[in-house]
Amino acid sequence: MPCYELFLGDRSLRELLSRIAADANAVAPGLGRERARRIAETILRTRVGQTTSCGRHLICDAVQGPVWGRRERPPSEPHRPVYLQDADARDLPRIFAAAAVDALDAGNGDERAALEERLASVFHMALSPRLFLIPFCRHVDVCHAPATDPFAE
Repeated sequence: MPCYELFLGDRSLRELLSRIAADANAVAPGLGRERARRIAETILRTRVGQTTSCGRHLICDAVQGPVWGRRERPPSEPHRPVYLQDADARDLPRIFAAAAVDALDAGNGDERAALEERLASVFHMALSPRLFLIPFCRHVDVCHAPATDPFAE
């Protein structure tokens, strides 16, 4: 399974979740910030992790490229990157959008599709400048260091 690095740089994972929640609430006010944050956190919590070595070794700099577009990788400090394992990280915005629209019980049809598209865009915009494919992440010995909680920062 591919491994990606979510470079947090100047924003903690909690701050990133708060940003997603605020933006999702602006797009779909009935969703509410807290429910949007819980949905985003559930999606990320099942896919991200961090060890004491994340962002501290040369292997972490072996960036193959951004998941979306051409971007420079954010700095590894002050908030260390987290790894994200998923078959295809490009699906995450759609997963978030579908879960959020389901929580709203928005029905079916064009209106639902339009709302899903707007909510997917929120998640995409939050992650796109920070998510990079790193082919060797989680595949070398240094990556199997003690786990830390990236949600604790």
